[in-house]
Order: sequence, then C-alpha cells, then structure tokens
Amino acid sequence: MNPCGLVLTVYEYDYLKPTVIGLASALVVYVITHNASYSLIAFSLGFSTLYLPQFLGFLRLIINLEGRITEPILELTWNPNPRVIVGSSTIEREFSRVRDLAYSVGAPYFVTRAARIVDSVVFQLKAMFRDDVIYGVLIPISYIALVEFVEFVNGVLSGSLSAVTVRAPFSYHVPTLALLISAVSTSILSGKVIHSIGLGLSIMFMFIIPTLPIILH
Repeated sequence: MNPCGLVLTVYEYDYLKPTVIGLASALVVYVITHNASYSLIAFSLGFSTLYLPQFLGFLRLIINLEGRITEPILELTWNPNPRVIVGSSTIEREFSRVRDLAYSVGAPYFVTRAARIVDSVVFQLKAMFRDDVIYGVLIPISYIALVEFVEFVNGVLSGSLSAVTVRAPFSYHVPTLALLISAVSTSILSGKVIHSIGLGLSIMFMFIIPTLPIILH
C-alpha cells in the first residue's frame, strides 16, 4: 500500500505502437495459416518488440531508484552542492519537484522530513514490485499442471484407442478452445500481477507454444 495514500505513477508506457504492430502481425499470420493459435503468438511477438524495451527501462529505473531519487534528496542534508534529479520518467519528474521544494525551503527539519518520506516511498515501491513478481510467477503453476495433465490423458487415450477409429476426446474443439483461453488468460493475469497487462501480452506466446502439440493434434 502506498505510504502516502496516493496513486503514484512510476513509468508511462506507449501502448498504441505495440498494439498496432501486434495486430498487423496477427493479421498477416492468420491470412497465411488460418490458425488462431499462430495468430495469437504473432500478436504477442509483435507487441513485445516495442513493449519489452519500455519494460526494461522500467526495470532499470526501479532497480536504481535509490541512486536516481533518494540519494540526490539525501544530499540536501549534508552536501552544499547537492545533485539534482535527472530523468524523464514520471516518478523522477514528480520527485524532482519535491527535491526542488526542499532545496528552496532549506530548513533542516523540513529537508530531513522530506528525505525520510521519499526514502520510505522508494522502499515501499521496490518492496511492492518484489512481492508482485513473487506472486506473479506462482500463478502459472496451475496452468502448467493443466497442460501436463491434458498431454498425459491425451497420450493415454491415444495409445489405448490406437486400434480403433475413435479419436481421443481432447482432440475436439471445445477442450482445445478452453486450453487456448486458459493460456491467454493466465499470461495476462500473470503479467498484470507482476506489472501490467502489457507484460502479460508480451509473454503470451510462452504460454501458447507449449499447447501447440495438443491443439494441433
């Protein structure tokens, strides 16, 4: 929970360009293959080409928050020529205003309090992101178990019914569609818990590819 009780935007993303590239990639692949699974994989790969570089920028920011934000503000308490906060991210612009205000006031008590508040916010942001990553990577466990179970059952049924013309029930359209929906929803949920829906769309291909042997069987 935000210690200041405010909604703080850390990093702004451009979703328009990744979405356009993703949709264009999916359309081209669907025209060629007429396959929804391949189209979703193409969308995910196309989307990730422009989204993941932005996400990596966020990771670099969140890892170096102390050096970029906390340390310049703490320098106000001891350095006669403290550094300024530089950077174009949302959180850097917002805390740059806090730093400038504290510098202009100059009162030791005010500066110390501002430094402590900023340090607390930065600590909470990093702790929240760490916890979100831990929770997010646990979400796909049930999906992985589902894929393994379907592969096992499908293999058993295919082997036991190989001598007859009856096909295994997991080759039918309804289970196939359900498995594809599970892959998409799990990836989006995992990405959202870790960071954003955009991250979920970017890693969606990793959830769909393991299902291809089942879906295309």
